[in-house]
Amino acid sequence: MSFFQKRDILYGSIVHVSKFLKVNKIDSLTSNCIEIGGCAKSVKINGDLIVTGDNCSNCLQTNDPDVNVHISGSNPPNAGQILVATSSTNAVWANGGGGSSGNIAYQLSSIENKTISVNYTSIAYFTWYNSLYNTYTSPLIIFEIEIPVGGNTLDLRVRGQNTGTLLELTGLNTSQFISNALNTLPINNDRIIIEIRSSNGLIAQPKIFGLTLQFTQ
Repeated sequence: MSFFQKRDILYGSIVHVSKFLKVNKIDSLTSNCIEIGGCAKSVKINGDLIVTGDNCSNCLQTNDPDVNVHISGSNPPNAGQILVATSSTNAVWANGGGGSSGNIAYQLSSIENKTISVNYTSIAYFTWYNSLYNTYTSPLIIFEIEIPVGGNTLDLRVRGQNTGTLLELTGLNTSQFISNALNTLPINNDRIIIEIRSSNGLIAQPKIFGLTLQFTQ
């Protein structure tokens, strides 16, 4: 330390204490820092504490002196996001889910789609905004297909423009309701494209209705 006064200690800048500072309670001293205690301990100051500079906390104190919740590894939040615990000591910013986890569904198409093309044709899109959706799990695509008697079979593909194929179902040959898990999800911003094709150019066209993407949040 630079020097002692009766009521002040000067160490880079003035630290005012009511009577004295017990140096045996100081954890470390450097040219620009006095470290007292740790994140789980406390420092009692009688009077006002004036802090200058860019000072940020890297954890949230709980009522257990040995447990602090760290958010330093989380991305900055977007408007409307809430802080969600991922463990007893970590948390991340995530989309609000009404205070509890559950399923969320996005309807991509509410109209009848059909094709006789043997090449994949785009029928719906979903914008994957990764910072908003990266906590989503258990992705499902839900739809209904109608295969006319003597008609074509139907192929369906879900792909990310940048990620590649997320799911491909081929040879669908009976009218049915389908709920099928995607194999993966994008890890960056992407455009998810839903595509269909038929097995040949017959006039009896397979139809698909009510495309929906569902996730657990």
